[in-house]
Amino acid sequence: MRFVSPETVRITLKNGDWIEVKKELTVGDEKRLLSSGFKRASPGSEQIEVDWFTRSIARVEIYLVGWSAVDDKGRPVAITRDAIETLSSEDFDVIDDAIKTHQAAVDAEKKTRSMTPTSTLA
Repeated sequence: MRFVSPETVRITLKNGDWIEVKKELTVGDEKRLLSSGFKRASPGSEQIEVDWFTRSIARVEIYLVGWSAVDDKGRPVAITRDAIETLSSEDFDVIDDAIKTHQAAVDAEKKTRSMTPTSTLA
């Protein structure tokens, strides 16, 4: 069995800002992310719609564990959903894009690992 270790990766953003993200998600994080943003088109309907706002906020909220964000007085800002939602659109997009790039790199690494033959001892 393999458990996800709580490793983080620091990603440098523009203007010297940075974020720290989970290197890899746990199954609980993955399931929360995969199910985020889906809702019924209307009560009782079987048609499902995607709420892209909820989905993108969830991705940042699940991955983000640290950042260089400070308030107008230079004090560190805690990572909360409210703080994420009050970012400027430009800054949110920079963070979200960095996380998506990180996510793609980790997925590619996993794919490479799964293609590598391993031996088992009996």
